[in-house]
Amino acid sequence: MRRCLIALLLTLCPTLLPAQSLPDTPSARAFAELDIQTRMLDVPLTGDADIDFVRHMIPQHQRAIEMAELVLEHGHNPEVRAMAEALIETRRPQLDAMLVWLARFE
Repeated sequence: MRRCLIALLLTLCPTLLPAQSLPDTPSARAFAELDIQTRMLDVPLTGDADIDFVRHMIPQHQRAIEMAELVLEHGHNPEVRAMAEALIETRRPQLDAMLVWLARFE
């Protein structure tokens, strides 16, 4: 469903695409989709610095984890794969903690 929505958006709004032409590879398409999703986020400000910080960090952590997972799926360089694994190991608990905290204070 998400991929269908993104494909429709790209058809209707080609300006969402990055300025440079993309290689036609699964990883390039996946990273372009993540870029579009990130730009479509609309996280309103509440005026509470703590809540605003957590609400804005959650999608950043989610996207970082998704991009790291793409590297593990499509990447070949052992150093980059190790960075992706480390990122997932650190960001996932942080993301979980933010979600729990936000549920308590929103």
